[in-house]
Amino acid sequence: MKRWFVLTAIVAACSSEPRVEVLQGPRIAAPQSAGAALAVDTASGDLLMSWVEGDSAGYRLMFARSKDEGATWSDAVPVTMALDEVKPHAEASPRMVSANGVVAIFWP
Repeated sequence: MKRWFVLTAIVAACSSEPRVEVLQGPRIAAPQSAGAALAVDTASGDLLMSWVEGDSAGYRLMFARSKDEGATWSDAVPVTMALDEVKPHAEASPRMVSANGVVAIFWP
């Protein structure tokens, strides 16, 4: 069963009145997910998301991209190929940055 991330975005931009939008994030296939990170691709303006997903058999770091401000998402792709190279952990979640079209995801 595939599940969806649900994102709540506070959009402040150029408005004096921030608004709250609830977006449907990328599909996840695993029963557990944690450690979501969001960034904007500075070259394209795409919304980027990474997260840890898995179950008792192991975890992987995943990545997806939205070219339309979160309305639709690319298929999720694994960043880590081997299971358990990353684990869900609130104090050591993966972080993501983007600059000049390069996306970097790092974790301890």
